Amino acid sequence: MEAAIAHKVVVVGDSGVGKTALLLRFVQGTYTEKSYNGTIGGTYMAKIVTVEEGAVNLKMWDTAGQERFRSMLRMYYRNASAALLCCDLSERRTFLSLAKWVEDLRESLGEGVILDIACTKNDLKGSRVSIQEVTSFAEQVGANVTFTSAKSCENVDLVFEKIARRLLKEGKTDAADQQEGAAPDSVAISLHDGVQARRARCAC
Repeated sequence: MEAAIAHKVVVVGDSGVGKTALLLRFVQGTYTEKSYNGTIGGTYMAKIVTVEEGAVNLKMWDTAGQERFRSMLRMYYRNASAALLCCDLSERRTFLSLAKWVEDLRESLGEGVILDIACTKNDLKGSRVSIQEVTSFAEQVGANVTFTSAKSCENVDLVFEKIARRLLKEGKTDAADQQEGAAPDSVAISLHDGVQARRARCAC
């Protein structure tokens, strides 16, 4: 069996959209009702995804969504092959801000970066964003779109399988050791077999 190809994926979106909950559900298989403190800088997690086309070691950076941290995000974007943009279906403003996130990513990574969209909190009633709006925007920017819920586990694995397939299909080269993009002042945390997490330290 061939070794998994390593690729860096940045996960972006406004604060509170559920980026951390989505990643923890995918990587650890866990979910909690508690509110997460906003990510400061970035949190690193990795997991190997195996699809029919092959295996990809997704090295994922969960980035800060607050406006005051936007200027520091480019160091987390460096060398990323793909980006997962997240919006909260119950908060329309988070969908409207996706265009700005796409602009920022393409300025840093070029037009060739793979983009996928995860619409989070699909378990909640009263969505403020229509399916037509999201799919239309996704077509404009060349992204896949998936409606997800970290709480119910709806389509959580599917989001990352789509990214893995696109990376393999579009022939993205193995990005050497993606941990070179990690913040220099960081600490590794071992979770369980095949899964790692790294949380960037911050001054509190």
